[in-house]
Parts: sequence; structure tokens; C-alpha cells
Amino acid sequence: MGASSFKTSAEYQRERRERNQQRGVRRLDVEIEPKLMARLQRELAGYGAATHPGAALVEWLGDVLPE
Repeated sequence: MGASSFKTSAEYQRERRERNQQRGVRRLDVEIEPKLMARLQRELAGYGAATHPGAALVEWLGDVLPE
């Protein structure tokens, strides 16, 4: 049987990182205390923090920080 035409998760991730790099997006690694994360998750619930906490945090920051 021939090779699958579906992309792997690693291929999607690599492509996303390449697009983000071209757009000047920066990657940030954050370590956070459990109590603060619990508070943030409550604050970010409407932004999808249950499934994508990092993306929710970025969206929330975009909403709360002035231009």
C-alpha cells in the first residue's frame, strides 16, 4: 500500500513554527506555580484554557494589554 497523504503531527508543528518565524512570532517558555495556574485557568476559562492554556493566555493578554 502507498504512503499516506495525511500529514503527521510533527509535520504540522514544523510548518506552524516556520510560518510563525516568518511572521516574527516569538516562542516563550513559562514555568508557573500551581496556585497561579489555577487562578489563571479560572480567568481564562472563556478563552479555551481547558484545552489550550497557552493559546488562551496569548489571546487574553491581547485583550487586556493596551496597544
